[in-house]
Amino acid sequence: MEEIKNLDIKYRNQIGNNNNIAEQFLKPCLKHFSKWRRCTLGFSSSALKTWAGNLKNIVEHKDKTIEIICDINSPNDDYHLMQALEHCSTKEKRIETLLKYQEDIILTAFGADKAGGDSPEFKKKYGWRLLHYLIANEQLVIKFAINLISERSNIYHEKAGYFVFPDGSKVAHEGSFNESDSGHRWNIESVSVFSSFRESDADRVQRTIDDVNEDWSGSPSVETRTLSKKTLDYIKSNAPKKAPQRESKRSEDDQQDFFEKKSNPLNVPIIPKELGGNPFEMREHQENAYKEWIQKGGKGILWHATGSGKTITSLYTLSRLAEGPRGGKGQKIIAIMQIPTTPLADQWVDELEKFNLRAIKCYGSRDKWFNDLTNEINFFKQREGPYILPIVVLDKTYSLEPFQECLNQMLTQFKQNIFYICDECHRFASKGKTKKLPDTPFKMGLSGSPFYSENQDSIGDIELINYFGKVIDKYEIKEALADGVLTPYDYHPIKTYLNEDEYDEIKEIEKKIAQAGTDEDDQLNMAGLIKAGERNRVISTIKDKFRVFEKLINKDEITKNRSKTLFFVGDGSTELDYDDENLADLSLRMLDKVKKITNKAGYHSAQFTCDENIKERRKIISDFSQDVLDAVIAIRVLDEGIDIPGITTAFILASTANRRQFVQRRGRILRKAPGKKKSVIYDFIVLPPKNKNCSYLRREIIRIIEMGDDCTNKNEAKEMVKYILDNYVIDHPETSAIASSFIES
Repeated sequence: MEEIKNLDIKYRNQIGNNNNIAEQFLKPCLKHFSKWRRCTLGFSSSALKTWAGNLKNIVEHKDKTIEIICDINSPNDDYHLMQALEHCSTKEKRIETLLKYQEDIILTAFGADKAGGDSPEFKKKYGWRLLHYLIANEQLVIKFAINLISERSNIYHEKAGYFVFPDGSKVAHEGSFNESDSGHRWNIESVSVFSSFRESDADRVQRTIDDVNEDWSGSPSVETRTLSKKTLDYIKSNAPKKAPQRESKRSEDDQQDFFEKKSNPLNVPIIPKELGGNPFEMREHQENAYKEWIQKGGKGILWHATGSGKTITSLYTLSRLAEGPRGGKGQKIIAIMQIPTTPLADQWVDELEKFNLRAIKCYGSRDKWFNDLTNEINFFKQREGPYILPIVVLDKTYSLEPFQECLNQMLTQFKQNIFYICDECHRFASKGKTKKLPDTPFKMGLSGSPFYSENQDSIGDIELINYFGKVIDKYEIKEALADGVLTPYDYHPIKTYLNEDEYDEIKEIEKKIAQAGTDEDDQLNMAGLIKAGERNRVISTIKDKFRVFEKLINKDEITKNRSKTLFFVGDGSTELDYDDENLADLSLRMLDKVKKITNKAGYHSAQFTCDENIKERRKIISDFSQDVLDAVIAIRVLDEGIDIPGITTAFILASTANRRQFVQRRGRILRKAPGKKKSVIYDFIVLPPKNKNCSYLRREIIRIIEMGDDCTNKNEAKEMVKYILDNYVIDHPETSAIASSFIES
């Protein structure tokens, strides 16, 4: 009890090991207490991370109780807490929960204490199970408060409490922190402490106890409700219209080792032992890339096929950089990861967690990230290696003044500690685009197809190499298929035809493309790109495509295998970033048309577009992987980097002339998944009316060859190319030669 007698009068969450409310105040009290009653606006299941270290002691001593009164709407934001409350809302359910966990609850608590709250697996292995048990056993008693001061929807915002110890001594507290892991450690919070061991605190201790007890019992200002089905119904009725969704399955039969080694503190990198349920081991192409990056002085471009593990390779490299030479102290690193889209950024955040790294998400509202980033930069000087400050930033946030202000501070103070990682780095392979990227000693660009020109000699390609360095490793789809990193696939090119009106429209657009001319790299200029976008959208929406599509998906061999299907609608856009107010409407019209056809054919599907938020997207992916949904209908999802690894069948209704795009789309479809042995791709090829020609036909030939060259049914692609050569005049000798060579191969 000496540590209780010696408690300070105030604690704050600050930078530095164990310099927070959790370690300095709550854990010592939880080690010795017999009762803790507190008021709080919010209570989160993440609070158990702080309780870890004392959970076995609490579970073994049934007289120890924790009593929480929180605002009645607080649980709506915590799926695991709502689940626990649901499971304990009646006497029968409480008994059922106790019987379920009683046999191994001591072992569970012991494992939780050993692992510690910072363990990435804490919630999955221990947290929610202990939460259920403690509530069912009435060692964790939760009441819900309703503010009666006014008729408006005001909240219960009291944050105070008191501990009682076996010898009768008491410690009261008042402060800003909620009962959550963030409140205990990560937010800027403080708590004032009043102890019965200090005579001068006697009045404050008693006043705090009286106030907390008054709210606990209910008063004219505060209505309290105990846990019951009726209370739960009230909470649910006040939930947001889109309730939080469960993001992942938590197996209730998890029997993994409870005695795992306590993990490192957060943001001290850990190379994971497992990924996706399998032992983690770097593949040969990943290890080669890491070694070559080191050999080239910490710079270079990672040219690896989509789906072959580029993100993991870069995070492994980052972790090894921070760890330093074996036996060394390690170093501290600021890792800036620049990402093109929000969904892809969210995936990076998830991957970082697997390496014990919690990123600052620099996207969305400035209020959500600016203060956190500023504080971490200011505290970085005090950090000791190995340590990583991970920053995930979107392109559009990167260019904003607040982020540039932070970036300039980092470059001024810590330039030698910065590692810049750019995912989908090919988007900077244009003249002048790399000039705005940061000048850092460590760099890595990631792409499945990094260069614009085949010989890497366009101005943009040269500038990309000058900035990132040369390619450190090249690993394309052909190699990934041969090594079993990606799944083998069948490729079925499907013939569709322009009608006369569509043909006339295309010919008129192609005249204007020819008139627009090219730039210094012999590529389409701005005017030409805009017209190319118009042509793409005509090709994407031709009438015959939907007629053929409807007929195809009603064939017996397809209706028998509806599960795990992707319908890729796309929007016919080019890579050019320009505003087109008609583009969104066109995309949604296409999506609606495809959805009507698939519904009629018996598919249970969901749309997957930029309109869904992260929780909705994760729910769709979860339902898709568990066969709740047969299919997803997507717009540009394969260009955004979203991983849907369960896809076995893909209908590509909006193809692209851009090699990089269709190579990446194919790579994403071929990602491996449990039980997935083969992928099937149906690619809708658009042809002019017979005996008529369009210049775009060259791109269709090149795509068929690219997609068909590595498939398991290559003859089908050859037959399609031969059909085109036999029925159309290809006024481009190089394309004709490539096509003839492919047929003869």
